[in-house]
Parts: sequence; structure tokens; C-alpha cells
Amino acid sequence: MDIIVHVHRLPGPGETTIAASPSAATAVGGKGANQAVAAARLARGSPLTPQPHTRFVCKFGNDSHAATLQRELAAAGVDISGCGVLPLLPSGQGLVLLEPDGTASSVVLGGANSGWREGEPVSQLLHGAAVVLLQREVPEHVNMAVAAAAAAVGVLVIQDVGGEERPLPAALLPLLSYLAPNQPELQALTGMPTDTQEQVVAAAMSLIKRGVSNVLVTQAERGALLVAADGSVTRQEALPVPGGAVVDATAAGDAFRAGFAVGLVEGQPLQACLRLAAAAGALAVSRLGAVPSLPSRAEVEALLALHGGSTLQQQQQQQGEAGEQQPVTAAAEPSTRKQCGHTRAALPPATCPYKFASRLNSMRARRDLAAAADSGDDVLGWIQRQGRVRGLSLVDLNYPQHSEGLTTEQVLQALQEAGLQAGAVCIRFPAEFRLGAFSNPAAGLRQAAVELAVAGCGWAARLGAPELIV
Repeated sequence: MDIIVHVHRLPGPGETTIAASPSAATAVGGKGANQAVAAARLARGSPLTPQPHTRFVCKFGNDSHAATLQRELAAAGVDISGCGVLPLLPSGQGLVLLEPDGTASSVVLGGANSGWREGEPVSQLLHGAAVVLLQREVPEHVNMAVAAAAAAVGVLVIQDVGGEERPLPAALLPLLSYLAPNQPELQALTGMPTDTQEQVVAAAMSLIKRGVSNVLVTQAERGALLVAADGSVTRQEALPVPGGAVVDATAAGDAFRAGFAVGLVEGQPLQACLRLAAAAGALAVSRLGAVPSLPSRAEVEALLALHGGSTLQQQQQQQGEAGEQQPVTAAAEPSTRKQCGHTRAALPPATCPYKFASRLNSMRARRDLAAAADSGDDVLGWIQRQGRVRGLSLVDLNYPQHSEGLTTEQVLQALQEAGLQAGAVCIRFPAEFRLGAFSNPAAGLRQAAVELAVAGCGWAARLGAPELIV
């Protein structure tokens, strides 16, 4: 469980400072829990494969946090049947100091997770697994046992370096498919400089020489590098953060590594795995908290669609380039999601640099575009109709009218199925603001107008819309 304290700055040695807020916030967290929830959310609604199953293994403690953790993990679709309870220790906690720019500094209290006994059987926990994510907030002997059991049956192992500064055991490195440090962790592991990209690659290669198969280095706003045993380097640029500002970087690395793992399970090419991971990380830093910040698959696909195409779009393009005679692997089979009743007309090659948008309400009068399979004369049905307008790329939606009664995931799913993106969100003030919004003579309504605009900004960010129009 994370306990989050907002601070103006970190205290210096021996210094006491006053927090920026009068009380602390709590949120479900911990690297293992973050990665499990992130993987479950990204796997749910996966466009490329039947939805993978996410299993989390930990030790819960004897406190009230344990029930909260169990409830939140189960609600996220995470299988916790392999978890245990230690009655003599509390649940693990993270003390997070959050600076105004979103930088998070943490101290971890291991709690019950420090109480794993050596020799506990773990091989049964790997039944049916394709990828195992490990982190260092549990005793090292646990990671050694799990990595050895996974390697013995050909299960990919991703080792997150975060959570502990102690050196990695030499015997662990050859068992790892991917070692995943961030840039400071890579420097600490190797004792080598990591200021330039060339230095990062050299440091990663030194770990490969010690037995690791691949090294995946995250570098915050500089993106990520995947260095393979043959010396090849796959680069991934950081994607723009929705909303333009980092709010909380606590779970960024966890979202990234979970996204990469889900991509591997889906059989995606490594570059596509990295793009999925980068989108998950960018969305996570745009929101407060660890688990609360972790995005859904629909949100990730919407962000990817804004920046070069979603994983589904790229898969379809690759299949088209490969030709009908090329075999398709099971991991790249077409999506089983519900499809629209009509298909969009093929467009000729375009040289126009602009995208065209239409207000969603324009579909109220276009009943001629409706199909029997449409969801109805409502927001989702109107999005389906706009997907049939030749040359249209973007939809401008109204807030709060077009959000009422719908989840963000439902709207994103409808946009994705229609081949569209959110272009802008337009604030439409209800009737009680007829005398004005921000200039209304009633102070309460002026405040309500501000709150409505802020909520509209949040909805726009979750949809991946680059503009809010007031």
C-alpha cells in the first residue's frame, strides 16, 4: 500500500520540512501489484489474442491494508489465488514523497513480503505461464527460485531491477530473458557512465557478457533502449504525456514493463511491444497514484492511434504488406471483437497533410448512414455512423452530454472500432448557466463552471483528445 505525501521539495540531510498538503493520500501500490494490475488492464480487451490471464503472487499481512489490497487486485481482474498471508507481519508499504513536477521518491517497507521462507515450492505457480515478471521487493531467494523454475520450462523471465540496491546474484543473470533497469539503476549495477546513448549501450552489453539475454533500459523522457545479445539495439522514443504534464511518475516503469510483457505474450514484434509499453508509461505519469494511474488497453490504443497507429492498425498493415500467401501465427490472428455492420470505403493514396473532423451531433440528422447492427440513435451509434464518412479521421465530442451514462472505455472502444480518434472535446454548459458560466452573477455557478471545465479536461485527456474547446 502506498502512502503518498506531497512535498514542495525533498528535505536535505538532517532537515525537517512541511508537506505541501495537510494529509497523506493512500493508494494500492507496490511494484508487483502495480505490474499485475497494469498487465490485467492491458490484457483485457487485447485486440490481438484471446485475453491473457494475469496471476499475482505475494504475501499479505495482518493489517486492514490486506483486505483493501485483495479487494482492489481482484476487482482489477488479477488472480490472487497463489497469494499467502503472514499473521505476524503487516502488509508491505511504500512511503512516497511526491514533488510538484511529478518526481516520486520512495522508501519501501517490505512487511509480509520479506517473510518468504527459503525452499517454499514455486514451480506449481508457473503452470500455464508465458511470461513471468519479477521485481526486488521480495527476498532474492524468491526470485532465484522462480527464475530457475521458469527457465527450466521455457517461460520468459523479465527482472525489474527496482526495489533494492544490492548487487544481482551472478547465478540469476543467465536465467533472465530480459533484465529491465532504468538509467540510474543501470549505472549502479555496472558502475559505468550512462549519460549518453552510446554509454547506455556499452553498460547494457557488460551485463549481457555476464549472462543476461537482453537488457531493456528505460530513460524517462529519453525513451527506452532494448539491447540484445548480438549487439543489436531497438530504440523507442517516449510518447507525449496526455495533458502535457507529468503528474506522478510512481508507476511509470511498472506500466512500461507490464506493457512490454503483454506484448510478448501476444506475440507482437519487439518494436510493437516497446510502443505498447511506452504508451502505458506515458498514460501512467499523467495521473496521480500507482494503481489508480494504470491505463486500460482502450486508452493505450487511443494514444497509439494519435502517434503512428495502434497495435491493431499496425498488425493489419503488416499483414497487408506480407500478402495473402504469408502464414499468420496464432498470436496475430484477427481480433475477435465485435465489428461494425459496414466497412469504410477505401481511400486513394493521400498527400494532404490535414485530418478532417466532424462534430458528433451532426449524426443526429444522418439516419441514412445507420445500419441494422448499429447500437442505436445514441452516442455510440453516432460514432458508428461517422466511421462510414469517407475521409473523416476525427470526432469532436461534447462534454458532459456525450459522456453521460457511458464509461471512457466504451467511448474509446467505439472510436477504435469505427477507425476514428477523438479530435476535440467541447464544453457545453447546461441550461442553469444561461446567464453565463465563468461570468455568471452567482458565485456558486461560477465555481461549478470551473469544476465542469476541469472535469472536461480530464475526459479529453483520457480519450486522447489534444484540444478542449470552451
